[in-house]
Formats: sequence, C-alpha cells, structure tokens
Amino acid sequence: MGLLHLDLGDLTVLYRPFMFLLCVHKSKVYAMITLLLSIGALILGYFIYGKFIEKKFGADPDRPTPAVTKNDGVDYVPMGLGKIFLIQFLNIAGLGPIFGAIAGALWG
Repeated sequence: MGLLHLDLGDLTVLYRPFMFLLCVHKSKVYAMITLLLSIGALILGYFIYGKFIEKKFGADPDRPTPAVTKNDGVDYVPMGLGKIFLIQFLNIAGLGPIFGAIAGALWG
C-alpha cells in the first residue's frame, strides 16, 4: 500500500499537521528532487569548472582587456560597469530588438 492509503485510526490528531506530506503525489516529489539535484549540479559544476579553467589558463586581474589594448572607438570601446551589465541583460533576456527600436525612436 502507498502513502495515500494509510489507516492510522484514532491518531488523526497526531498526523493531521503532516497530512501535506502524505498527500503529495510521487511525481511531484520526484520533480522537486530532480530540480534540487539539478541546481546542486549546476552550482557544483560552476565551482569545479571555474577552478579548472583558472588553473589551465590563469587569471590575471592586472592584465588589460582588449577594449583597452585595441581601442578603436568602434568595435573595442571601454565602458562603465553599468553599461556592460545593461548590454548583457539585453542580450540574455532577448530584449535587444524591442529596446533597440524604442531607443532608436526616442533618441534617433
């Protein structure tokens, strides 16, 4: 018998606060376990892969970026932190075409 068919008789006062655990369908429990394991795997992979890449290629915080060394005013331009994050947000979120048209209409 599964969890949904338990007969606890007069013990309803004891198990009533935990009834939500007994009523959860197995597929929902498995989905939550899968979600949590996936998030854990992504976090673990982030740290393990990051350490591997840092050891393989090295990270030098004093090394100038191509925006500084190849500054041509068109393709390689140093920008502030706010503008960099805005561009990343627009690219990742897919708002570039929408925001670009609005910005073009507003500012020419």
